[in-house]
Amino acid sequence: MSKHNHHRVVSQHWYNGELLTLENIFTNESDARSFADSLNSHTVKVYDLDGELSYSAGAVEVDTYA
Repeated sequence: MSKHNHHRVVSQHWYNGELLTLENIFTNESDARSFADSLNSHTVKVYDLDGELSYSAGAVEVDTYA
């Protein structure tokens, strides 16, 4: 994988029945994790400078209709 000069926080939010994916950029992992922990998201993931997943959080609840 190629090197990046930033840490990415990718979060997913349900809004009016539509899943939105947002990406925020940070210069260091500490700020990225703090931001990730402050979100009220369905899922949130932090990727490091190598583009590898370094942190993941969020409630994964699946509603079934069957």
